[in-house]
Amino acid sequence: MSRIGLESRLGAALAALAALAAVACEAPPSTIDRPGSLDLTRAWRSAELPDCAIASPLLVGSQGQEVLLTALSSGVLLATSPADGTEIFRVTLTAPLGQEAHIAATPGVLGTRVVVACCWPRPSATAARPAPPAPTA
Repeated sequence: MSRIGLESRLGAALAALAALAAVACEAPPSTIDRPGSLDLTRAWRSAELPDCAIASPLLVGSQGQEVLLTALSSGVLLATSPADGTEIFRVTLTAPLGQEAHIAATPGVLGTRVVVACCWPRPSATAARPAPPAPTA
């Protein structure tokens, strides 16, 4: 791309950014619609989870039924019934020997596939290590 073409694209991008900034900086509306109250009712309570849920649950279709997918920090993807919370299935991610998989974000859905971002953190420096050899006399 020539320098002139690059400069004209950069100028157009800066103009668009300035227009967006002008709209975003307008004064807020004088009245805000607020609900009178918000009443929540627990629909169901699931069984105790083996670890904490670190991501937003997803409602997806799986084999003809709706399931609620919950990602746990320990590398477990749990599918429960949205109607009553019963477990339908779980998938535990694998990790290299001596490490544990950790789900790093809310899973995504791509067509008929669920995409999970995971990592295998390195063992920390304070992790359990073998005891040093006993001093010799």
